Amino acid sequence: MAARQEAVAPEREALRKSGLAASDPDAYRQRAFELSVAGYFANPARAHDLTPFRVMGRVQQSVWESLADYDIRPQLANIRCPALVVHGRQDPVPLASSEDVARDLGAELVVIDRCGHVPYVEQPAALFAAVDRFLDATESDP
Repeated sequence: MAARQEAVAPEREALRKSGLAASDPDAYRQRAFELSVAGYFANPARAHDLTPFRVMGRVQQSVWESLADYDIRPQLANIRCPALVVHGRQDPVPLASSEDVARDLGAELVVIDRCGHVPYVEQPAALFAAVDRFLDATESDP
């Protein structure tokens, strides 16, 4: 993800110098948001299609600290229901994490190409096709 974030650094600098913050604060906030999440996308331009949200750095850090060494993976084998794990091939979160979860759940893993962390924005047809297949197969299970 760092490489993708570095790739948008010139765009961040251009935004900073643009004067948009003063002339159109809403447009400035939208563009700043897009650039802040661009690293999660296989195609950073698709960040434009995401509804802005705000994550406070100190809140995020507090959440991670509260989790400490907590690891739910050993308990996943106790879950007894159909599951589907979907992962974008270009997601900055390592594919191995989804592989581990799918294995521990006994779930199908679907890896979507040309997709980062937000498959419902980047590859909705592939995501919903996988979900539809999963639901169709699940409905017929006793």
